[in-house]
Amino acid sequence: MTPDELYVVLDAERLLMQKSFATFLPVAWGVLNPSTPDVANRWYGALCEHLDAVRLGQIKRLAISMPPREGKSTICTILWPCHLWITEPSKRFIFYSYRADLALEHSVSRRNVLLSDWFKQRWGDRFSLSYDQNTKGFFSNNKTGRMEVITQATGSGGNCLIIDDPMSVEQAISDAERNSQNNKVRTSLMSRLDDQTRDTIILVQQRICEDDTTGSLLAGGGWEHLSISARVEDSPQKIYFPLSKRTEIRPVGDLMDSVRLPDNVLAQLKSDLGTWQFEAQYNQRPTPKSGTVIDPAWWKFYPSATKMAIRNICDEVIVSVDTATTMSETSCDVAIQSWGFCGGRSYLLGRDTQKRNFASTLAGIKAMAQTWSTMTLLIEEKSTGPAVRQTLTDLGYIVLKAQPSIDKLSRLQTASPGVEAGMYYLPDDSDGVTLQARCAQAPHCKMDDADCFSQLANYRRLHGRAGDWLKAMAEQVEREAHGASNDNSAYASQRPPSVKQLYDEMRRDMGEKVCIQPADNGDPVVSTPAASKPTVVCPACGGHRVFLAGDKAKCKEPTCRLIFKPAESRRTSHE
Repeated sequence: MTPDELYVVLDAERLLMQKSFATFLPVAWGVLNPSTPDVANRWYGALCEHLDAVRLGQIKRLAISMPPREGKSTICTILWPCHLWITEPSKRFIFYSYRADLALEHSVSRRNVLLSDWFKQRWGDRFSLSYDQNTKGFFSNNKTGRMEVITQATGSGGNCLIIDDPMSVEQAISDAERNSQNNKVRTSLMSRLDDQTRDTIILVQQRICEDDTTGSLLAGGGWEHLSISARVEDSPQKIYFPLSKRTEIRPVGDLMDSVRLPDNVLAQLKSDLGTWQFEAQYNQRPTPKSGTVIDPAWWKFYPSATKMAIRNICDEVIVSVDTATTMSETSCDVAIQSWGFCGGRSYLLGRDTQKRNFASTLAGIKAMAQTWSTMTLLIEEKSTGPAVRQTLTDLGYIVLKAQPSIDKLSRLQTASPGVEAGMYYLPDDSDGVTLQARCAQAPHCKMDDADCFSQLANYRRLHGRAGDWLKAMAEQVEREAHGASNDNSAYASQRPPSVKQLYDEMRRDMGEKVCIQPADNGDPVVSTPAASKPTVVCPACGGHRVFLAGDKAKCKEPTCRLIFKPAESRRTSHE
């Protein structure tokens, strides 16, 4: 091909790409991500037409809802502004995201595209970047155009505001943070446009909840909304193409991305996230927060007559406590629940919810712990919680701290996937039915029972199975014994004990024999009987079934239950 013929081909390609973003997109994607395959599919034609309609002034307010990690930021926030500068280099863009670091990363990517040889060979004559105003978050060109990342609600304005992910999932499920972010968009960001009658706003966001930023703005009207779900569920979905004026129908079961999001992957995501979050983030169908957060049908039940048998097979039992500030007619109840853990299952063993003062709260907790033979408690660090925790710690209990950062309803929502996955079992008595009803009625009921459960469920979600519980307890007791703030202590450099070591130590303290597992090479190892280890003996009854916690011990004999210091006991060796 001669140079003249090559110029003709390049010129034809250049003219075609500058007229149609759909033609520009796949080539520019390869320039930006040469090692990443283009995620575009047949429904991205509708997205490109919507963005072209914004460029042509036919759409002033555009909201785009798509599943996470499907290239919407690359397309809308990085490549489309570069494409618009081809024909309108004087356009002044402002970009906002709740994550400033991500917004800066997008800014660098835009600049890389504009400075690429591919772009400059085709449109280098249209404008040039001004190197005296060229930073990660702000750069301009010699045609008065600029692209600026904003982190605050005040400052310079622009002709096109692109809001990409205005809030995180954590912010969305918190009423206070969600309302704050929505108000910031409405009252501050949208006022940054130079000309409210002609300038444009593009909102790019996966749906999170019904009144996220997208839902809040759509409720006010005046917005064009393009929503593409990961999979069409109940009824066919209509996709409108604004320039070609046609509507295509997605049949039930149609996948947006059959390569990255096939049916089996979506099924796993639904199990991990829970129906509530999956339908919002992946199918763009958020449901109202009011009403059923946890479907009553999700719970599993077991015969209440088998509670003690369940307790005996549990790896560990935890008493979760939701304390109250005061005891009055208007104060909240104190909720005390005992949960047993066996493998991946969790069983509600006991429940006691009523109004209590400080003394009766302590008595109720100790009674629940004694009934289900546990020394491990989970207490929230608020209201009377710290005082209760310190008092019980002095009595020898192992008290874990629950430190939630979101509101009660949000905590229940984050606990719901575990219930839906069938991990939580309730007894088929009044305690189980009451907790089922309280969680189903939230937030239109007293939240004490539901909050006590969600506190336990979220702590368990963060710390895993029983072995991790034991590890967390052992590390907490050790930190408190050595001083939690002494990071340079000898303990800080020690390797934490393994889960098996914790199990074995606990069983030895209870006087049981422990089998040693085969060595790593598969050869059997002759075990040393646990009885050869000195054992703490109860000074009152002489029993060997003693549970150690820090510098305190508790006799586990049902007729004794004495709490004492190990130094007061008689230490012997079992033969």
